[in-house]
Parts: sequence; structure tokens; C-alpha cells
Amino acid sequence: MLSVTSRRETTLSNRAHIRLVAPIDREYDRMNILPTASTTTSLIVADLLVMSIAHRRPESMDVLARTHPHGSIGSLLGRQVKDHMHSGAGLPSIVSGSTLDAAIHELDRHALGIVCVVRDGTHICGILTDGDVRRLVERGVDFASVTVDSVMTVAPTTVASSASLHEALMLMESPHRAIGVLPVINGSELVGVIRLHDVVRAQMAG
Repeated sequence: MLSVTSRRETTLSNRAHIRLVAPIDREYDRMNILPTASTTTSLIVADLLVMSIAHRRPESMDVLARTHPHGSIGSLLGRQVKDHMHSGAGLPSIVSGSTLDAAIHELDRHALGIVCVVRDGTHICGILTDGDVRRLVERGVDFASVTVDSVMTVAPTTVASSASLHEALMLMESPHRAIGVLPVINGSELVGVIRLHDVVRAQMAG
């Protein structure tokens, strides 16, 4: 048994196998008697313990997905990227070596904020986004005279088609750079793209 108490010597802690002491100065009420500060502290300690165990057990997310099948948690953990991505005819892609002009046409045709550059059929080698195009316009680049390969983002961040929507969201909310849309791969094969909007829409649907 594990105990969480504000004092070292209590009836509960003396019976526990592991004693955690989280001292408080006083309770919140004027009489210093109602369990307020002490219960809040206990909840914080309990949350930290649960998170510590979860980080050590890789199956914790699977358990969470099974026990929370609905709502915002279930919608992210229980659903896979492949069920919400844009694929097939809806996948914006262009062959490596194409002109930048052609890439922008594909970008505009699908209006998903991204076009994937592929070689050898389905191997992704780069991406071009709406943001890239705006920066190229500012630089005065001639779209018809350069290839997409010369201006694309090489080795972009990708997500597996079997990944959960939660995993995709974590990649999009990277502290280093916010990402609005991700290429989706199955092994080394490009199979689709998924937007932040797609993840949010699935979460709202519950």
C-alpha cells in the first residue's frame, strides 16, 4: 500500500508500505480544518504517479484508447490516420523534375496546402507548401524556369498511415515548427496527406 499524507506520522502512513509526504502549511478555510489544500496536493501527487507509470509502460495509450472510446480522447487515440487522410485521386503529388509552375498548378487544384514530390512512382523526396510559394513570390522566383526539386523541402516530416490521430497531432504541434499538413506513408510509399483541420474535425465529431 502507498500513502500520500501531509505529515510523516499518521495512522494511514504507518500502515503503508511506501510513504509519500506532501506537506502543506495550512488548509484554505479560515478554521484550517476543511481538507482543501491537502486534497489538492494529494491529487497532484497522484497525477504525477500515474504519469510516471504511464511513461514506463508503452501499452498505456492502448489501454487509454480502449477505456475512453468516445469523446476527445477516444477520437484521437482510437482512430488511425489512414481513415482520415486524403488519398488516391485526392492526393496532391507531382513527379520529381517537374517545373515549379506545374507544382503550383497541382497545389492549387487540390487546395490542401501541400504538394508532394515523388520519384520512382511513390517514393516521397520532398514537399512544397502554400507558405513556400509565398516566400518564393517575395524572392521574385520565375516559376516557369526552375524545377520543384530546387525549392522543395527535402526529407519532410511524415506520419505512418497506421498511426493514431493523436500521434499525427503531436507531430503537427512540434515545439520547433508548427505543421499544418503531413505526408502519410506506408513503409516508404506515399499514400496520402492529412491536415490539422482533418484531425480537429474528427475530434469534434467525437
